[in-house]
Amino acid sequence: MSDLFRVPILDDEILPSFVSRFARANGNVAFMFCRDLGIDHDKATRGDPEHIGKLAELCGIDIATLAHHAVGLGSSLQVSLLGVKFEKPSVVKGTMRFCPDCFLDDEADVLRKPGVRRYMRAAWLARDVRSCPKHDREIVSLEPTVGSRYVDFCETLDRRDVEINNLSASAARMIAAPVEHYITRRLDGHRGYQEFIDKLELRVVIHLSRRLGVALKYGTVERLKELSATESATALSIGFEHLLGGENGLVHALDEVVKAQGVPELGTSVYGRLYKAFMIKREDSGYDTIRKILRRHAEQAIVFPGRTLTKDDAEKSQWTSVAAIVRATGLDKRFIRKRIQEDSTLVSDDGIVSSKALQIFSEISDLRVNIKEAANILGSSKSIVVELEEMGLLTRCDIGPNSPKIARQHRKFLRSDIVDLHSQILGRVTTVATSGLKSIVNLGAMFELQHSSIIADVLRGEFEVVANCGKRSLVDALMLDPNHYAPRYRLEGHASLDEACQLLDMNRWTLSLLMDAGVIPHTPHPLMARRKMIALSDIEDFNDRYVRLSRIGSRAKLLYRCRELGIIPVFPPEVAGQLFYVHRADVGKILGDD
Repeated sequence: MSDLFRVPILDDEILPSFVSRFARANGNVAFMFCRDLGIDHDKATRGDPEHIGKLAELCGIDIATLAHHAVGLGSSLQVSLLGVKFEKPSVVKGTMRFCPDCFLDDEADVLRKPGVRRYMRAAWLARDVRSCPKHDREIVSLEPTVGSRYVDFCETLDRRDVEINNLSASAARMIAAPVEHYITRRLDGHRGYQEFIDKLELRVVIHLSRRLGVALKYGTVERLKELSATESATALSIGFEHLLGGENGLVHALDEVVKAQGVPELGTSVYGRLYKAFMIKREDSGYDTIRKILRRHAEQAIVFPGRTLTKDDAEKSQWTSVAAIVRATGLDKRFIRKRIQEDSTLVSDDGIVSSKALQIFSEISDLRVNIKEAANILGSSKSIVVELEEMGLLTRCDIGPNSPKIARQHRKFLRSDIVDLHSQILGRVTTVATSGLKSIVNLGAMFELQHSSIIADVLRGEFEVVANCGKRSLVDALMLDPNHYAPRYRLEGHASLDEACQLLDMNRWTLSLLMDAGVIPHTPHPLMARRKMIALSDIEDFNDRYVRLSRIGSRAKLLYRCRELGIIPVFPPEVAGQLFYVHRADVGKILGDD
């Protein structure tokens, strides 16, 4: 294969781009070129030693250089660009991005072979590099292509030439942010911005900058995936500016995060997702430095760090820690800290917790239930328990004010609170069940009300008649008077769908078909958007104009009569189903009166 035309690999070029240019220089496309030479394209461009070795023999470039330019997949969902590790979401996949001015510089280089002058820079695969640091020009993207993980660079240049020209003409001037300069320089092998961040891996700097910026700009509970690309870039720049100040800059930023919350007694929850991202979810050694700083900051900023007692603590048997109570009782640490803060006798001046607190919280732990057990005691669903808690009728024992949300299945309540609430509800029963009463389930369906809101009305004593039919489920057992809600939701001059069915002498399915076809107008209830109402005038007008064939005689005989007279149904089957409606003006003709 000595007759192959060789091209050089450029300093900041990725291997898929080089393979594409190498193939183009020899009149082929990358995938077929590699296949013909016994090389697996994807394995070679990702750094597989066997296929890199085959490629090295053909192109005359040493294996180490080719491996350095490969787009490698590392451990823990990491991607390597020019030997620099990135988190996988930070690398663009299946899309070609480029700087129009860089392409112009490539074409102006007459020392390169025509047709293979342009190449793809590694920085263009970094999602957080949105503008070219060299030209201060927006990096534009072609729509993603279906196929291999990385596009065939030269083939895409030819096939989508018009799109590339249009994008190049519309690319805006965009001054590159300091973080974009930093990412590009790290890919080029340069350091020297700041000693602290230079010691960290680039992926750690990017992730920490973004998390820190989100906490400072948008709050500690904001999710990264809920931010737009512009908001994410803004957060990244804000966080990176603080990291340029080194470790002191990071500590200062953490101080601002805690200060913005204003509740250091709530423990590490003041850091929100920032603390969870690095102290809980991040286990690789690249984040060790950040974890040490964050842990040290938390110990100084939080009132109850739950620290382990040292040998110098006097009378150790009289003291414990929040962490020890959590381990012994299983209670949530936010709930523990809140109760300790309310009782100053349980904690010393330097933040050490009295062993008396362990006994108190152990008693509480024995009496708490999860949401499933609470629902069983009430005889309701878990969603009703959640709604009652949100309405303030129940209080959880595992959370403090301003704490992050806890998954529903992990929420805890005191058994006594659940039992008391159940007793209060049943204490409102005034009579035995009668035929005119409706269950909470039926009332909820009739008036589009939450079951929990009806239960709240029962507790407030708004129902004069409350009965218990003895069923296991609370929402089925309690029987209430529907007339309590009827005046509130009645609409003057209108009928509900059930009332309309009676007045029109048809079932709900037929009525729905006629409403969907626009034959019978309807309007939403002003207080219940899903409740449809029909004007009495429209019902009267429909009855005056149309009549069902079966209501004026034998349907079978009259159908034969209609066929003789050439009378067809007013509404086709897709509108009125199997019901045969005729105009009232034709009734006499059908019956043979004239």
